[in-house]
Amino acid sequence: MAIDSGTTWTFIPQDLFDRLVTHLNETLDPKLEPFITTDGYNTSGLFCIKGTISEELNVTIHFEGDNKLQFRTEQIFFQDKNGKACFGMANSTTLGITEDTFGIYGNNLMGNFLVGYDLDRNVVSFKPTNCIN
Repeated sequence: MAIDSGTTWTFIPQDLFDRLVTHLNETLDPKLEPFITTDGYNTSGLFCIKGTISEELNVTIHFEGDNKLQFRTEQIFFQDKNGKACFGMANSTTLGITEDTFGIYGNNLMGNFLVGYDLDRNVVSFKPTNCIN
């Protein structure tokens, strides 16, 4: 997975995206009317709901070496001004990426983390923080 602070959204392989969407559909209240966006290049392929998510969802991303990042609902779902909340990951095929193991970790999931890049060791580190305070 590429870590790219210049890419807004996070893009994951289609298979992983489909599994996450299935799980979210089983978890979220069906009255929220889930849908996949198709309204433009930069926002196509997002899992969204109409309204806001009231329950606390925890999403964990696992990386090599038993490393993981845990996200709260407000870090992983993004509310827009039109009354929909969208999951912060889209399927990478919307970018034309056909490789089933490649993804892009975009800056939308870097909020409330101090991100460190060690170019000598090829290591990226994430330290949870509160960026508002």
